[in-house]
Amino acid sequence: MKRHLYLVSALLTAFLLIGWAAPLPAQEKTKEKKKHYVIKVEEDDVYIDMGNMDGVISGMVLLVYKTGISIKHPVTGKEIGGSVYLGQVAVRDVSDEFCIATPEPSIREKIKSGYEVKFHEDDLKKILAPKEKPPAPLEEKTPPTFLAKSKAKKAKKTRRSSTGGVPDYKDDIKKYRGKNNRVTAKYQFVQGGVEEDEMEYYHKAEVDLMYRIFKILYSIKFGIGIADGQGDIETEKCGNPPCHLAFDYGFTELEFRFHDYFSITPTFQLGMNNDGVGVGGALKIRIGPELSTNLELGGSTASLIGSQALIQFNHWFHPRFKMQSAVIWENYIAGQDVVRITLGPEFNVTDLISIIGIFGYGGKDVDSMGPTIGLGTAFNFHTGWFWSK
Repeated sequence: MKRHLYLVSALLTAFLLIGWAAPLPAQEKTKEKKKHYVIKVEEDDVYIDMGNMDGVISGMVLLVYKTGISIKHPVTGKEIGGSVYLGQVAVRDVSDEFCIATPEPSIREKIKSGYEVKFHEDDLKKILAPKEKPPAPLEEKTPPTFLAKSKAKKAKKTRRSSTGGVPDYKDDIKKYRGKNNRVTAKYQFVQGGVEEDEMEYYHKAEVDLMYRIFKILYSIKFGIGIADGQGDIETEKCGNPPCHLAFDYGFTELEFRFHDYFSITPTFQLGMNNDGVGVGGALKIRIGPELSTNLELGGSTASLIGSQALIQFNHWFHPRFKMQSAVIWENYIAGQDVVRITLGPEFNVTDLISIIGIFGYGGKDVDSMGPTIGLGTAFNFHTGWFWSK
């Protein structure tokens, strides 16, 4: 009997040892790879449904595959489908759930919505690699003092982006897509009346260079201009209106931005008019974000020439199309109160070149009115001068 007990015990012990030593079947949790696709193509911008949450970062190169291919085998009749490699796109802007990329020139006209997008194998390995958490400190954290709290609060305030307070250069340079400078040339003709021998009108032309600094002093503009026309203003050399008037001037404009929704822009003018040296100035207040819907209130005055005041509404219907509508009061060269209503469409033909139009109508009264017609162009570019860094 004891022999049988020993035999059973030995067999049971051997079974347990073998079971302990044998490896358990591996339960591999294969991480399913999420598929991503092109969701929109707009000129040189390719929108993809993968963003920060998927591991995409600015500058990353992604692979695009043409999908929806289906071929019937001529012999077997079997349907053969799949996808083929099309080319690469470079990520430029990234949000949490999508990114905007620029395609390489050879595939720019070939990419369509619905095409599949994949990571490079090296990038995918980095994204899927387990993240190591840093070891927790052994010492206990002491509660922050009042001085430490105030320093942290101040540091956080200075780091805010332009959408939350003091503008930040890196955020805004992305917002303007790297085009922080702008050269603009504009011309307009304004007619205030059509009375015989007393027609009041003026031409105005300006050329300026604007540079964005992305600080409290958000931008600075230098330019030259000329206002030339005929109006009901007496001068030392003309005592019987209508008189011919002219003002050749240079100007400096500074934009002080205190928030993305509020800025103040003073302008200083100095030049020559009919009576000698002339000076002028202007002040403009913007309420609302510059690259969205906003309202501008402004006024200007120049010695001998006259004054202007405006209420202007700006709205971006599309990233490449902006419309300005304004009501302008002035006694500019006319010498009397004139009210004009204008529309100013602006088309961004490319990231570099914009076309500006000015169309309007107004005058002193119903019997003395005239059109406003103007045209302009702007060239956008980027440099990294020392004060913007």
